[in-house]
Amino acid sequence: RGYRIEPGEIETALRALPGVADVAVVARRDGETARLVAHVVTPEARPLDAPALREGLRLTLPDYMVPALFVRHERLPLTANGKVDRAALTAVAPAAAGPGTHVPPEGPLEQALAGVWSQVLGAEHVGRGDNFFDLGGDSILALRLVGLGRLAGLGFSVADVFRTRTLADLAGLVTEAVDAPAPVAPFSQLESADAGRLPDGLEDAYPLTMLQAGMLHEMLADPRRGAYHNVTDLKISTPEGFDRHAFQAAVDAVVAGHPILRSSVDLVTYREPLQLVHRAARLRVGYTDLRGLPRDEQRARLREFVDEEFEKRFDLAAAPLVRIHLHHITDHDLRLVLTDCHVVLDGWSLTSLVADLLALHREAVAHGTTPRPPQAPAFAEYVALERAALDSEESLTYWRDSLADLRPVTFRRRVQGDAGADRPPVHEVRRSYAHLAERIGKLAKEAGVPRRTVLLTAFHHTMSLFADRDESALGHSIGLVTNGRPEVPGADRMRGLFLNTVPFGVTRPRGSWRAYLRDVFEAEQEMLPHRRVPLVRIAQLRPTEPSLTDTVFNYVNFHRLSHDSWDDSLEIARTMFPLLVNASVNAFTLDVDPEFVAPATAEQLADVYCAQLEAMVAGPDARVTRPALTGAARATALDVWARGPEIPSSPLMLHEHIAGHAARTPDAIAVEHRGHKLSYGELQEQAEQLARRLRNLGVGPETVVGICVERGPDLVRAAVGVLRSGGAFLPLDPQHPTERLKFMADDSGMRVLLTQRALDGTVPFDGPVLHLDAPAAHVEPVPGREPDADTLAYIIYTSGSTGTPKGVALPHRGLSNMLEGQRDLVRPTPEDRVLQFASFGFDASILELTWSLANGGRLVTAPKEDLRPGPDLARTLRTARVTCAMLPPSALAVLGEDDFPELRVLQVAGESCPAELADAWSRGRRFHNVYGLTETSVWSVAAELSPGQGQPPIGTPIRNTRVHVLDDDLQPVPAGVPGEIYLGGQAVGRGYLGRPGLTAATYVPDPYGLPGDRLCRTGDLGTHRPDGSVEWLGRRDSQVKLRGFRIELGEI
Repeated sequence: RGYRIEPGEIETALRALPGVADVAVVARRDGETARLVAHVVTPEARPLDAPALREGLRLTLPDYMVPALFVRHERLPLTANGKVDRAALTAVAPAAAGPGTHVPPEGPLEQALAGVWSQVLGAEHVGRGDNFFDLGGDSILALRLVGLGRLAGLGFSVADVFRTRTLADLAGLVTEAVDAPAPVAPFSQLESADAGRLPDGLEDAYPLTMLQAGMLHEMLADPRRGAYHNVTDLKISTPEGFDRHAFQAAVDAVVAGHPILRSSVDLVTYREPLQLVHRAARLRVGYTDLRGLPRDEQRARLREFVDEEFEKRFDLAAAPLVRIHLHHITDHDLRLVLTDCHVVLDGWSLTSLVADLLALHREAVAHGTTPRPPQAPAFAEYVALERAALDSEESLTYWRDSLADLRPVTFRRRVQGDAGADRPPVHEVRRSYAHLAERIGKLAKEAGVPRRTVLLTAFHHTMSLFADRDESALGHSIGLVTNGRPEVPGADRMRGLFLNTVPFGVTRPRGSWRAYLRDVFEAEQEMLPHRRVPLVRIAQLRPTEPSLTDTVFNYVNFHRLSHDSWDDSLEIARTMFPLLVNASVNAFTLDVDPEFVAPATAEQLADVYCAQLEAMVAGPDARVTRPALTGAARATALDVWARGPEIPSSPLMLHEHIAGHAARTPDAIAVEHRGHKLSYGELQEQAEQLARRLRNLGVGPETVVGICVERGPDLVRAAVGVLRSGGAFLPLDPQHPTERLKFMADDSGMRVLLTQRALDGTVPFDGPVLHLDAPAAHVEPVPGREPDADTLAYIIYTSGSTGTPKGVALPHRGLSNMLEGQRDLVRPTPEDRVLQFASFGFDASILELTWSLANGGRLVTAPKEDLRPGPDLARTLRTARVTCAMLPPSALAVLGEDDFPELRVLQVAGESCPAELADAWSRGRRFHNVYGLTETSVWSVAAELSPGQGQPPIGTPIRNTRVHVLDDDLQPVPAGVPGEIYLGGQAVGRGYLGRPGLTAATYVPDPYGLPGDRLCRTGDLGTHRPDGSVEWLGRRDSQVKLRGFRIELGEI
């Protein structure tokens, strides 16, 4: 195929593998195709394990250098000169089947195996190079193959069928069949005490499987929900004509042939819940003739009947736990409504049951008699296998080890429903990938895996969107539906519930899609022998995990019915998983529980899943990249949800707004502190005098002035005066340790310190110090350069993970935009009395300054002891008649929401706000949840809350800001999917003083903005809700918020 190959390189690689004593590789031409054949001598007459040799070679050689066939020899033929006779090997080498070729099986073993394949697959000719799955095989047919092989004396397992590519490969694993174990004797799985109390009329009784028990528990815990009560409406055609009596006879024959259809359940009489198999049970077929009615009326009657069936629960003590009703639509078309309790039938059993009924009906109409179906093994066989698996130390060890480095994908409840209320119905999304089906099949064949593995791999990768970002985990796991049917003759004819959902996963993909497929396939094969260990038992091995199977993949590839026309046009069911995918050859359905996954999220996830399949078939050797949003959903996330209103902000800065109010209403009160009041006129005059003194000391744009004062009017005068001088203020909380304050003063390059006489020495500083509470002479105006929007306004130090705080530099542009966004949200008035609750060392205090003073309102300040959450804070709020406040939720939690009638606007920030708190405090007032970072000018996102909203979101971006929820590649994630919150727009600060590396890591280039724009990584995890608002989920590092304070644990 255009590749230059040295056989010696392949031979060297093979000799390095166990089980190879000697080898020669030759190329044999079949028509126009040359194929590599490895002739292997095994030591001590050991059998040839061709799959193991293939896999071993793939670790060191590219695929094109792996031989197509392996042939075992006692010894290699030699020439007269003692060299390997390659010509002789070429002459005898078998060839693999290829397009347009057929290589017949060789020897009695391959011929016998080919005969079994032909019987199972219905193929006339099976070649030694044919692939079981390429010829239409699936997991159920693999069971039939194993069973028929055993009858023919050929021993191999379902895992062997999946593991090998060709008939010749499988033949290499065949051993002499071991006699199948004797059928499980009736009543042998009961305790003797229970066996002696059984009623008459039974042919067997045995325990429930753990899945059946779990389903029944869910059903009885909330009967109104209808979990595992399934109603399926099928359109069937009977070109042979319909005969009611023949159809009833077909039902009677099927019920007689399958014990599970004659079973009832007893949950209380015996030492453990049992299923009782009755010798006889009558399943009467209901019938309604709708012929002659208008089509719309037919549909309405049918829909009404289906709804009634869903509300009509089964009596578990009365067999059968299945109902069938026929609606006659036309002479040859009917609707078959089959209602079943899921504990007795899985999906394959249900479709096979319908196929049996239609086939028997056709035979009865054609020949006048109803044939009896072939006898099938009883469901008791499966129950016995599960019981054995529960005690299998080998299987338990497998599950313990395989899950050790994986974290399950889990969902948190997004909607808290009332226990007695009807739960929202399952939301189902249907998508077709029929246009990819041929390419998916081709990829599967090239990769040597079943089609199911391709679909499973795409789903596993899609679910990485929800994977926990736990660095200690090597990958994530999902739930995988497996089939545990016994590997005995006739297993494919068994009816019952043979499913088990197991956790399944692989490590994070590091290479190509093709390598990812192999990893998933190999993990499947390792899991197969242990698939019957019930999920409940596996969960006991991981007691710290809340759930192992919140998200589940089920591959559905039921046999097509060659003679029957039917479709599953309507099915009512309830999933007990937050997210379940049923994938088939051409399409899939995605069912979500809206209490956990929003319908909008489901729609986007379906698109992402299809995109993974597209990427896989388009470039199987391309590197696997993270799943991301595509199409219209991506455009919405980037262009609608991410962007706040783009509104030109006022050119005025904070100190200029204050000057305007002083000019217009000089006698209005600007600051109130324990009854002492400072008017706007007084504030402006004192701030102007301070600004002149600072300018005399050389303060101007980009000059840092420290402020270390107690709460009260001096603090406000200092901040406004520094801004008026053109400088930038640096809050220095006098409560902080001396060393920390010294570090901040030195690190910031502080030029002047403003303080009070009682605080002298609090900040070690050798430069100019001005005491705000000392008399000062009048200073004449001093010329100076005025600040602009890009000039530094203030510096705030935040907790640092390296052990020292880090200074964030913020310009006037972000401060002014925050001020305008505040006006948009709260619509402040001059009558507002705004509480200054936050410490001046935290940026929330700046928001409180702008809320009040930029809008002509009154700032209420108080000593720290008057603001202690509880009675002290309550007294301050009432005494000062506060109308507006920003408080951490922990402070609100100890106050009474009805005790402050004058509090008209309340904002919470700094901590996650519980839903109960939002419900209580949003009644009768405006209540906002706001979010932002020191690095992005205090706040960038806000939500107005009302009672009954559930967990509050942090909201949507304010004007001229952006908020993104992105993955680690800075790609937008679907709604409902966790990602990191990034903030952008005018709120973004300059960065960290003197820390270019940290600045570059936190402030990253904005891939969705203009050149030069930056996004700020918050380190917070969040998700978009379907309406575009953002919900905060937590931190991805060790930073915490305590009582509104931001703390890096690394600093401590």
